[in-house]
Amino acid sequence: MLPRSDKWHAELFEGFTADATPALPVLFDDSLANEMRAYRGFRHVVRSSYGVELDWERMREGIDRLPMTFEQFQHAVLRHLDGL
Repeated sequence: MLPRSDKWHAELFEGFTADATPALPVLFDDSLANEMRAYRGFRHVVRSSYGVELDWERMREGIDRLPMTFEQFQHAVLRHLDGL
């Protein structure tokens, strides 16, 4: 069953993290889940803050890590699909 609250997307994501729920497979280990939470947090700030001054150094760190994070994400999803 999909979450139905206003935070359904966060709840769904958390459902795929280690030891979250027996109803969903564990797709994201703690390390990858934490990386992805950082990107979700950034999206939230940018999307809901008007006139916020962006910290370009902090953004650069996230941009530099993005290829590695995406590769880990792809690997996790493909590993799950291979097991189906």
